Amino acid sequence: MLIGKGSLVMEGQKHLNSKKKGLKGSFSLSLTFTSRLAPDPSLVIYAIFPSGGVVADKIQFSVEMCFDNQVSLGFSPSQQLPGAEVELQLQAAPGSLCALRAVDESVLLLRPERELSNRSVYGMFPFWYGHYPYQVAEYDQCPVSGPWDFPQPLIDPVPQGHSSQRSVIWRPWFSEGTDLFSFFQDMGLKILSNAKIKKPVDCSYRSPEYSITMGAGGGHPEAFVSSTSSRQAEDSQVRQYFPETWLWDLFPIGNSGKEAVHVTVPDTITEWKAMSFCTSQLRGFGLSPTVGLTAFKPFFVDLTLPYSVVRGESFRLTATIFNYLKECIRVQTDLAKSHEYQLESRADSQISCCLCANEAKTYHWNITAVKLGHINFTISTKILDSNEPCGGQKGFVPQKGRSDTLIKPVLVKPEGVLVEKTHSSLLCPKGKVASESVSLELPVDVVPDSTKAYVTVLGDIMGTALQNLDGLVQMPSGCGEQNMVLFAPIIYVLQYLEKAGLLMEEIRSRAVGFLEIGYQKELTYKHSNGSYSAFGERDGNGNTWLTAFVTKCFGQAQKFIFIDPKNIQDALKWIAGNQLPSGCYANVGTLLHTAMKESIHWSYKPTPSSNASPWSEPVALDVELTAYALLAQLTKPSLTQKEIAKATSIVAWLAKQRNAYGGFSSTQDTVVALQALAKYATTAYMPSEEINLVVKSSENFQRTFNIQSANRLVFQQETLPNVPGMYALEASGQGCVYVQTVLRYNILPPTNMKTFSLSVEMGKARCEQLTSPRSLTLVIHTSYVGSRSSSNMVIVEVKMLSGFSPMEGTSQLLLQQPLVKKVEFGTDTLNIYLDELSKNTQTYTFTISQSVLVTSLKPATIKVYDYYLPDEQATIQYSDPCE
Repeated sequence: MLIGKGSLVMEGQKHLNSKKKGLKGSFSLSLTFTSRLAPDPSLVIYAIFPSGGVVADKIQFSVEMCFDNQVSLGFSPSQQLPGAEVELQLQAAPGSLCALRAVDESVLLLRPERELSNRSVYGMFPFWYGHYPYQVAEYDQCPVSGPWDFPQPLIDPVPQGHSSQRSVIWRPWFSEGTDLFSFFQDMGLKILSNAKIKKPVDCSYRSPEYSITMGAGGGHPEAFVSSTSSRQAEDSQVRQYFPETWLWDLFPIGNSGKEAVHVTVPDTITEWKAMSFCTSQLRGFGLSPTVGLTAFKPFFVDLTLPYSVVRGESFRLTATIFNYLKECIRVQTDLAKSHEYQLESRADSQISCCLCANEAKTYHWNITAVKLGHINFTISTKILDSNEPCGGQKGFVPQKGRSDTLIKPVLVKPEGVLVEKTHSSLLCPKGKVASESVSLELPVDVVPDSTKAYVTVLGDIMGTALQNLDGLVQMPSGCGEQNMVLFAPIIYVLQYLEKAGLLMEEIRSRAVGFLEIGYQKELTYKHSNGSYSAFGERDGNGNTWLTAFVTKCFGQAQKFIFIDPKNIQDALKWIAGNQLPSGCYANVGTLLHTAMKESIHWSYKPTPSSNASPWSEPVALDVELTAYALLAQLTKPSLTQKEIAKATSIVAWLAKQRNAYGGFSSTQDTVVALQALAKYATTAYMPSEEINLVVKSSENFQRTFNIQSANRLVFQQETLPNVPGMYALEASGQGCVYVQTVLRYNILPPTNMKTFSLSVEMGKARCEQLTSPRSLTLVIHTSYVGSRSSSNMVIVEVKMLSGFSPMEGTSQLLLQQPLVKKVEFGTDTLNIYLDELSKNTQTYTFTISQSVLVTSLKPATIKVYDYYLPDEQATIQYSDPCE
């Protein structure tokens, strides 16, 4: 028998008529080793003698880990200028489909263990656990049973040394040493034969002893387990385009087995690492070696900038000029002037220097940004044709590549924290003018120049969600539960558009792309038993509710993308295994949304309300419950006019609670509310036949929008110039129009500590040398002080001081601290996910380091908030102690 990848690949028999004493004999066997057997096949030979006795032996081979589908990849040429074109040459078995990826080398340096290799791919195959379930285990019978008859055991005999003293009983025990039964078991083989292949047992008396494992049997361990642990162990051009991922695409291979693709090299001076894997029906899987393309210029300039600064801060802009020519050159460098920022008064924006072979020089400018938004910094450097000596002779001037221009942006943010107010209206004129007034008011502490306002108009209530499929909620989405808020609404939107006959190919393609990303991401939160939980294997168990929800969504998504049926079947098996005799299902795992736990009520304690509407002062849970009520209202096969009117009034209220991106305040309310709105839009919504919407203010602003069936999904937007101010919305015509007025401004952080306590201590800082980068230690103290015993899942959001970022190893450090389930880094934000917060104060300590020198630093904020009730929050500021 030849065994490879945990399976029986080949078997056969050979009859030997031995004429020699001792039953000796020999024979030859020819074997061909292919990728089906790699990496460590075993040849097992056993012989059965006329007496029924059996002998066996094995030999293990080491086979090179290759694939039948030979894939190769290359760039021509292998070194090229940024912005130039290169040919990508891909070779694989004819008819293959190849996935290609090319990324900046720095990306691979961060997580080299995630790279695909022949070893890591072969390591994905299962291996034998080395255990039989008791149903197929066979043991020798004892000839005499002692005080009681003992039949063929239905449970495993007890290994010696694993017992506890209980009542007197007699039973067989494993014998020590190597035996044929264990030999085959270790190979993952079960021989069905009347030959003597049974586990020897020791039939002596052993009392008073009784196994504590009796009845546990061998059926619990899985026969095969994934080899995850072993796998983890092994395993004058202007430059302004600087992606981390350059190529990420699929390429079909034709009958020639070759494909040539022309691509443009990005502007980064770096080594691009590319690899490809291919699949073919005839030749299977193949993986290319990683190849490199060097994007290089012998003479270039680089800029070091912070990602963002706060208005009024000054930062050091650093330009480094590199000369990899073999001769000395005279170089002139210019930093473009702009009214958007100020140079230090003594600084010169133009610098000239001599740069010899393999030399680099660095220059600094102190910059103060004066305009909000993205500011571009343009630096140009060129080789001068000058008689001025350089390196003892006239400077060299090459024929090509004599200049380099680089453009990089910096985001200039206003002080304080962002506040976003959204006023949504669903206007249905029905032959007469439908109007509504919108008042844009500002608080007294608004940050100057931070105000923006605009109005958006759509002829369909699902239009805003369609425009922001990947950003319905402006919150972190780093757990399995939150990822579904990006996944599920897309399904509802697609279902609605399909039923309404509005699903265009462009929309489908974009939506399918987001679904595929969400599907792949959700699989990272899957447990080995088929269940899902918020943080995957970091949680002890799967979660009943999330597993059911994921299964439902995967089933609905099958119409639009490929969903492996096994992922659905695995989840259903796990759910079925948790069904109680009553028919209910056990609530397994941690549910981060505490409102779903145990008893759920449709109302809180009565509180005074100034609003006559039955759905006043909404929180996320109110939106969620109202959406469920709407879904229930729409379940009837047909609706009366009275029922449609009631549903429309619910929709009008829900529409007013939406954020500027088409979602709602949190995740669960967004998922359920969009499902309800999509159901309503399919059942009862009257789209615009033709409506004219006039938006006007008391200060000579007026804009007219025309909405028809043909442009009902077109996103129309206009900036509102008068803030503060009063605006009137007037709709006339037939149908309904959805209008959103959005107001954004910054204010100083409010000191609201009603639901969370929050404080921060700054560790001792070395302030002697403020002209060089330094590190700061933050110690955050927080607890829940609200009316409940504990919060839902909590996010601690730490905004970075300008020029600072978390030190390397911060994620691993925080994950060892209490209640932390995940840590995420954004461009200027650190998000810490906590299971919950109780009345007990928790402390979190980490260090941030300065990568770019920024002076006159403005304070940054730390916010703690309940993920499912985002209005429950606390915000404080922290500052550089050296400023």
